[in-house]
Amino acid sequence: MGLVDFDSLTLLVVVVGGFGPLVAAALVTWLVGGSLRAWIGQVLRWRVRPRWYLAALGVPLVVFAATSIVYLALGNAIEPSDVLQQVPVYALPLIFVFNMVFVFLLGGGQEELGWRGFALPRLLDRFDAVTASLVIGVVWAIWHLPLFMMEGTSQYSGQFVPYATTVLALSILFTWLYRATGRSVLLAMILHASYNSAPVVIPFQPAQTGTVDWLLAASVWVLALGLVAVYGRDLRFGDSEGSETVDGRVPPTT
Repeated sequence: MGLVDFDSLTLLVVVVGGFGPLVAAALVTWLVGGSLRAWIGQVLRWRVRPRWYLAALGVPLVVFAATSIVYLALGNAIEPSDVLQQVPVYALPLIFVFNMVFVFLLGGGQEELGWRGFALPRLLDRFDAVTASLVIGVVWAIWHLPLFMMEGTSQYSGQFVPYATTVLALSILFTWLYRATGRSVLLAMILHASYNSAPVVIPFQPAQTGTVDWLLAASVWVLALGLVAVYGRDLRFGDSEGSETVDGRVPPTT
């Protein structure tokens, strides 16, 4: 809003703020007498089939590539990305990896201990998976709103409505992966890191950001609705990796 000039501190403010959901989840878990060990243990659930790692890494790349192709097919102009103007194309995979590591630890991945690690399992106790996803999606999107007012962030001067529309669909995708992997927050963190880093390895960028924002939202919604059509509103098709747990409790078999 212009009330504070963060200037060079913008990145630091954004990184620190990114730990809000994690800290809140830890605090509330402790206050209500929940198991912090079980909560944080969701990050250690790495024993899942390789295809889920492939999905977490590859789906965002496919989504961004498909969006770019559709954007170009509609006759819109594209130009070399900012990254490609500074480094050779063969360096993009390495830059993607560096971005993945940063986002995983500091740039968004850590949020997942709040969104998927804390909020989602509790909402799933009361609602179907699609409803739970949309509830989280609304909060998740609004929580990012201040970044659209902070110069120096990737969201600054962007359009919030298409962004929020995309986040709602993304929340469904995250829930699907979370349930398919036996509630692995680790896989959700990898998906978050891959999605935030995917634009780096797409060597071209749209000349008009507004149009592509809506195309991206449409692409993610097509994927989300496809998952609902295949897996149902519970986003589970009897293919989960192991048992789902909440606060260390294994739900009884029905």
